[in-house]
Amino acid sequence: MHTDKPVPARLHVLLASEAPTALIIRRGPSTHYCTIGWDRRTDEFTLGQWFKGRIDRHCCNLSPDGKHFIYLARKGGPNSETGGAWTALSKAPYLKAIGLWALGKSTYGCFGGHFIDNNRYWIQGYEKELRSPDNLVRADQHPYSDHAVCHCSELYSGGWKWIDEKDAKRLNALYGFQKRVSIDWILRKSSGDFTDYELVDTFTGKIQRFPDWEWADMDGERLVWCEKGKLWAAGVDETGLINSKVLYDFNPMVFEPRVAPY
Repeated sequence: MHTDKPVPARLHVLLASEAPTALIIRRGPSTHYCTIGWDRRTDEFTLGQWFKGRIDRHCCNLSPDGKHFIYLARKGGPNSETGGAWTALSKAPYLKAIGLWALGKSTYGCFGGHFIDNNRYWIQGYEKELRSPDNLVRADQHPYSDHAVCHCSELYSGGWKWIDEKDAKRLNALYGFQKRVSIDWILRKSSGDFTDYELVDTFTGKIQRFPDWEWADMDGERLVWCEKGKLWAAGVDETGLINSKVLYDFNPMVFEPRVAPY
């Protein structure tokens, strides 16, 4: 008897750079998304809102204090108010827009936006501004000049360093970004839709690869990552990862209508 194996939820995480919070974007089934707040001090999780459509995880950004969220979404046809695609600014972890920019016919490409600080934000390309958020200021210039679109902005603000193609070949490294994990290890990630992660021993050059990781970063002294619909955490010593544990399994979640409290 043939049985289809359940497909794990897909996860992506945005860490607030100046607060112990984060926002998780969960996908599954394919056109069902939801946002979840993560208190990194207590590892408690708060459901934001569900959305039927598409949220482009590469074009999202969380303000340094974790209070606001910029995301790129697509849903509906070209006759809708937004033209079927838009950039929105919301109060994390919710999706209800307090700022809204229609993309119109420009439904594919590098859009979205980035927070310069807790009070200023930058929007990359739009056809029409439909709503402007109160008490926040839109800047005219992006804070990063190099590789400064989409997910690269999130990585630069999170302390990741770019490895150019020449250095990647010289180091036999993934072409993308790297971050120091400890005196013994460097975490590297490839650039693109299908991300690969690896830990590199700084003394021996030995590589530990993690092909099932969808996202990974440092949260204080622990390394956190997403794998097969679950959020994990582990310590790091000279041998690699230690004391790994699941913080939360997001696979059982199902769609439910929710109204933002603002």
